[in-house]
Amino acid sequence: MKFDNIKTLNQRLKKNKSKDDKDYFNFLKYIEKQKIPTTEIIFQFPIYLGEKNLARHIQFYELFKKVQNLSGHIADVGTWKGSSMIFMSKLVKILENNSGTKVYGFDWFKGHVQGKNDKKEHQGKYKSSYAELKKNLKMLKLNNTKIIKIDLVKNLRSFFNKNKWLRFKYVFIDCGTEKVLENAVPLFWSKLLKNGVMILDHYNNPTSPSESYIIDSVIGSNSIEKFHFSDHPSAFIIKKK
Repeated sequence: MKFDNIKTLNQRLKKNKSKDDKDYFNFLKYIEKQKIPTTEIIFQFPIYLGEKNLARHIQFYELFKKVQNLSGHIADVGTWKGSSMIFMSKLVKILENNSGTKVYGFDWFKGHVQGKNDKKEHQGKYKSSYAELKKNLKMLKLNNTKIIKIDLVKNLRSFFNKNKWLRFKYVFIDCGTEKVLENAVPLFWSKLLKNGVMILDHYNNPTSPSESYIIDSVIGSNSIEKFHFSDHPSAFIIKKK
């Protein structure tokens, strides 16, 4: 898989108006030019990790703690390269190693296909390698994780019909196109345990124009909440009803 980090950082700098964002992306451009060894960056990661990304993962952890004692599995819906899925896999390995909890990653790995109500600039983005992700899981020995390579529009209902027993306590929705959300959200909501959590990456956010009204149509009177320290993911729901 090819990476063009400087090009990506330049795009982020043009897109972001926040001074904090611009300062951080300029810092990352500086880091790229230093050619620091990868192992050094990984071992000393707090130096290089941005506050927003750190807040994102703290949010994942805090929500994981809310459902840790529930008897359900974890779903990462829109897995892409596997970052959020693998983070959850490692939390399960550290904190629930003998619990039987599994992490399921759902994606078709072909990237976004935009519908008429979706942001056109995302067309073709978020394509990734299924084979590379499988290899990473094998090398990391994350045997608690299953990748479900699937068309979420056409085949998700069939998958659940074949796995009627499957229940989730933690569902992360990160698949912001209208057709996928319309098909996936009601099915995952029906499989979510009482007191389980559904996390929404783009609720109340123009990045995914359809997400808010699709979520609102499914969750009934359950409250939509957020953490005061993080805006991404933008919301979560504890299923009470």
